[in-house]
Amino acid sequence: MDCAALKRGRLMKEQLSSSHPLEAIASKFETHEGRLHPNTAEKILHHQKRAEPLAGGAPCPVLSPQLIQAPALLIDNELRIVWQNEAAKTQLWRRPDISEGGNGAHLFDWLLNPEFRRTVINWREWSLFFIRQTQPLITQQELQRLIEQRDEAERELLQSLLNDPETGGGINTYPNGVRQIVRDGSADTNFCVVGTTFDKGRLLVFEKSSPDVAGQTTAKRADLQQRFAGIRQHPGPVKKTFYALAARLNNAETLRAEMLDEDYSRLLHRLWEDAIETMEQNSGIVAQSAGDALMGFFLPADQFEHNPLSAIQCALELKTRMSELGREWKIRKGWLHDIELNIGIDAGTEYLVSLSSALGENLIPSGDAVQVATYLARLALNGQIWTTKALINQVPSNDLKSISFGIFRNDNNRQTFIAKSFLRIRDVLENVNFLLDAKADFGARPVTQIFDRMAHAQ
Repeated sequence: MDCAALKRGRLMKEQLSSSHPLEAIASKFETHEGRLHPNTAEKILHHQKRAEPLAGGAPCPVLSPQLIQAPALLIDNELRIVWQNEAAKTQLWRRPDISEGGNGAHLFDWLLNPEFRRTVINWREWSLFFIRQTQPLITQQELQRLIEQRDEAERELLQSLLNDPETGGGINTYPNGVRQIVRDGSADTNFCVVGTTFDKGRLLVFEKSSPDVAGQTTAKRADLQQRFAGIRQHPGPVKKTFYALAARLNNAETLRAEMLDEDYSRLLHRLWEDAIETMEQNSGIVAQSAGDALMGFFLPADQFEHNPLSAIQCALELKTRMSELGREWKIRKGWLHDIELNIGIDAGTEYLVSLSSALGENLIPSGDAVQVATYLARLALNGQIWTTKALINQVPSNDLKSISFGIFRNDNNRQTFIAKSFLRIRDVLENVNFLLDAKADFGARPVTQIFDRMAHAQ
């Protein structure tokens, strides 16, 4: 560590009370950036001017736990709660009467408190959450040692938690969310938890999430399972109408060339994570991914559902999310590149089959819809969304009024937009000077570009 870093650590410690439980980790916020989730770090790190500023006039950051408005607590490697804020006492433990002297009590004392156990209905789930969070701090042997120090009744209770078959062997995982159900009639509380591990402690910050998020996720998964069940229940191929959405990272070769392989992999990971979440929110099933490309299917819930609006809405939402991701990476990397997905969508009524593999189920179609969607994604440039006339024809007339689509035609070196119209694929290739061999059967297909979807039909 260089002299400047040592000076920064010394200055930070001088600014904090010598008895403050977070003093020991203050320098780590300064010397090890990126240990916290960015949103949490912004709340914790507070910049104040110093009488002795650092070289270059930059202020020295000070660790200010008081800035954490959400419930937060710090657990040490003996599982003592050495610090927690008032929000933690009132919203997590439901004990606003606990004085400041309550800090330092063992985690097990808080969890096993009879009043707390009576108040929180899902006490076992809550306790298992904290036991999982202890994994970065202590070994299984040390955990057993701490359990053995309790009285007989508490030992049996804690051992029953560790041996709970409902955990499914998931003790060695760090959950990032927990739900609290209380008996006082108030609404259930869902927390999104940010955990940060230090040498001898773990800081947990509990941000309240929407009370409907968990239920919505469960309902969405059930809906996707229902859509897939119509194919899974058949031993062989079954003919179904579906919609294929192919997405390809625009300008991928340039991005990969200009970035470290690790950074490029992180970008892809974040990009596909957002894309998969968006597809599932719009009732899409992710079928496959290959580097900078991804394929998803939109299956009807029953034989009467033949509306491709979910696929169209998904494509437009992907465009919005990539724009947000692009702004974030422009700030992070200091470059001018946009993060965009080139998207192609097609409709098909084809034979589908579900095949199982070691990693799960795979949905495999037998017709041209996947190839056409992939082809349109390669045709699209700079985040465009292209689809076929066959898909547009399946949109109900009332819904079609809400979709902005059309093509640009060249007229004496001037482009003119013509709404609600189409071009053949081979004509699009000529207009954009895109070098790609158009097969005869694909080149004759009429296609159009989707730009937007209004909330209400006009």
